[in-house]
Amino acid sequence: MSSYSLEKLIGLMRQSMRGNFFSRGFNKIQLTSAGDGKCTAELTVCSDVCNNAQSLHGGMAATLVDMISTYALLTLRDVQNVSVDMSISYLAQAQLGDDITIEATATKLGRSVAFLDVVIQNKDNGEILVKGMHTKSLNNQLDYLGNKVQSVH
Repeated sequence: MSSYSLEKLIGLMRQSMRGNFFSRGFNKIQLTSAGDGKCTAELTVCSDVCNNAQSLHGGMAATLVDMISTYALLTLRDVQNVSVDMSISYLAQAQLGDDITIEATATKLGRSVAFLDVVIQNKDNGEILVKGMHTKSLNNQLDYLGNKVQSVH
């Protein structure tokens, strides 16, 4: 079964950024590494991803957990997947102008379920800002973009 490389993930992220309001902050995300069930990204907190208190919006942090963990999964298996459960702990704030890193790891990949962990940290001082756990159901009949997977015998 195929998987995604860093270059292919960057293309996928750029494709998802086109046009809608929800994803306008995505174009600021930089994928820095991907492979072997891991994906790392960086973001400078800008007004597009802030709440009224000028800190990283909790919904954006949850979106980062969802998106970067999905990319970590795709480095192992190019398969259509849906979220079954996400648990997010907000431990500290990222303020406007802060640089953050998002690190996702696939901790277990089964035939039909994947378990992923994510840590969002302040890049400058290493403070953990957010911890996320993400469980995904896998549809092994389709690749991530919805194309039928050719079975190999």
